[in-house]
Amino acid sequence: MRVFAAIPIEGELADGLSDLLRNLSRRFPDYRWIRPENLHVTLRFFGEIEDDALEEVVGFVESGIVGAGAKPFSVAGCGMFRNRDRVAIWIGLQDAEWMTDVADRMSEAVAGVPAEPREFKAHLTLGRMRIRKNRRGELDEVMKALGEARLPEAEQTHLRCVLFQSELGESGARYRELWEADLVGL
Repeated sequence: MRVFAAIPIEGELADGLSDLLRNLSRRFPDYRWIRPENLHVTLRFFGEIEDDALEEVVGFVESGIVGAGAKPFSVAGCGMFRNRDRVAIWIGLQDAEWMTDVADRMSEAVAGVPAEPREFKAHLTLGRMRIRKNRRGELDEVMKALGEARLPEAEQTHLRCVLFQSELGESGARYRELWEADLVGL
């Protein structure tokens, strides 16, 4: 099964980001925009694990969130990650330094999954596109539109860590909650 640990985006912040995503998807239909119900901050992507490794991964995530010092966060700024053939559009997070500590604790190897080689950057992925589809040069327009957009001012106050199973399909990824823990008071 394909799994990852994340903080789901819910409440007022999710509502505001849903409006933003709706506007972006109407204006730039060639991008694969994230469905609002799938918005999350990925703390660690584990990828494919064996079913019998699930308990070990849950224990690993549990130990990673102990003492998290979680506090509400909000969105600020935007950017993109680019590799050879894809680009991911993201929105940054404010007051999310505690997430870096948690992600660092979860970066070690576990259950046959190698250690995470990339440095953690607290962000929400909003959409993706293959570079070859950027034939009209929309990427600059998307970044300009996102930079000029009024971002939601709400804070994410309901803080929980979820281990999701990700099932890929024709209409995008579907996430199923396998385990969760409240981050407040840890």
